[in-house]
Amino acid sequence: MNRDIAGLLDKAGRSLSAARSLLDQQYNDFAASRGYYAMFYVTEALLASLGASYSSHAARQAGII
Repeated sequence: MNRDIAGLLDKAGRSLSAARSLLDQQYNDFAASRGYYAMFYVTEALLASLGASYSSHAARQAGII
């Protein structure tokens, strides 16, 4: 696994951890946002592993579909 993909998976893990902490504090809306980004970073890592590269958030979202 290359460093970029490992970094994205690390960000995903940290985002998921933050989401859990926020849920524990009953900040559900902020937890949902962190959960979204956890999934986003995992998906970005998957796309990167397939050789896909995107320049914007919207382009990444379009690449998922």
